[in-house]
Amino acid sequence: MKQSRIENILLCLGAGQIDAGWATFLDTYSKTMLRVARQFATDDSAVDDCYEYVCARLSDNNFRRLKTFDPSGTAGFKTWLTAVTANLCKDWRRSVYGRKQLPESIRRLPEFDQLVFDCFFRRGMTHQECLYVLKNRFTKLTLDQISDANARLYSVLSSKQRWQLSVTRDNSRLTDDSAAGIDADSDGPEVRVQSG
Repeated sequence: MKQSRIENILLCLGAGQIDAGWATFLDTYSKTMLRVARQFATDDSAVDDCYEYVCARLSDNNFRRLKTFDPSGTAGFKTWLTAVTANLCKDWRRSVYGRKQLPESIRRLPEFDQLVFDCFFRRGMTHQECLYVLKNRFTKLTLDQISDANARLYSVLSSKQRWQLSVTRDNSRLTDDSAAGIDADSDGPEVRVQSG
């Protein structure tokens, strides 16, 4: 019986041929992991950071996670890897952004509106920056759609929440980290809005 590519990779990793096994793994499956990482990160730099985090976790403890894959199981390796990568991307996102909760009124909105909320109120982006960031997931996205989503967001937020978020957004633009879209020392507006 012919061995699958992943079985050969796992044999290399288990037989001490770590460099060859890891290089083959990355050559074969990087596209799959990057595709998943793009779903959890909104710009190229964040995608790279997320991908590096996934690679580090997959190689931890002598490739323990990779070695748990069972080639004789019901799931194919790409399916298994996609699920594992998604879980690791969630871990990465929590490690970078924390476990921030959206206001209840925002959580009830569609995912697209929640992502627009993230762009405007957590990251302090302009409409154009938001369009650029979300174009990866929504290829036919227009500025009008972003403006419509922004209007929906404002309609469900209380005046106090809108004021708190505008102050937070204006202050975040003054920090050095605002160019990267991350206020490293802040809980973020979502946490502040909920406590206000």
